[in-house]
Amino acid sequence: MNNTYMTVLVALAGAVSTLLGVLITSRTQVANQKLNIEFQVELAREKARSDAWAAASQSAVVQLAVAHKNLSQIAREFSLTGLDIMWTASMPVAEFNIKYLSLCEKADELLMIVDFHAPDASAAAREVYGQMNMFWGSFKNILYQTEKGKTPSELSSQLGAAHDAAKLIGEKAAFAKARLSETFQEHFVN
Repeated sequence: MNNTYMTVLVALAGAVSTLLGVLITSRTQVANQKLNIEFQVELAREKARSDAWAAASQSAVVQLAVAHKNLSQIAREFSLTGLDIMWTASMPVAEFNIKYLSLCEKADELLMIVDFHAPDASAAAREVYGQMNMFWGSFKNILYQTEKGKTPSELSSQLGAAHDAAKLIGEKAAFAKARLSETFQEHFVN
C-alpha cells in the first residue's frame, strides 16, 4: 500500500505540475495576445492619423494653389493693363459689374483659404479685396461717364483713383502670394 500511496502521490504531483504549467502558459499567451491586440489597435490608430494628416495636407496644398491662382487672376483683371483693355473695349457698366461680382467670388474663396491655411497672407488679401472695391467704384464711374460722352481729360480724378487701386492690388497680391509660398515651403516641403 505504501507503494500505491507513493504512486498516487507522484501521479497527483505530476498532474498538478502539468496543470500549473498549462495554467502559466495559458496566462502568458492571453497576456501576450492582449499586448499584441493593443499594439495592433494603436498601430491602426497611428496609421489612421497619418492618413488623415496626409489627406489634410494634400487638401491644403490644393487650396493654397487655388488661392495663388485667384490672386493672380484678381491682380491681372484689376491691373493697369486690365483697366486699359476694359476701357478700350468700351465695356458696358453692366458687363463690368458682372465681371466684378465674379471676381468677388474668387476673392471670397481666397479669403477663406488664407484664413484657414495661410493667416500671414490674410491682411494682404483683405487689402486686395478692399482695393478691388475702390477700383470697381472708380472704374464703374469712368465707364458710366464715358457712356455719357465725357472725355479722358474730364475723368482724370477717377482714372487716378483706378490707377492707384490697380497698383495697390498688384503690390498686395504679390505680397500675399509670397506669404502663400512661404506657408507652402514651411509646412509642405520636406
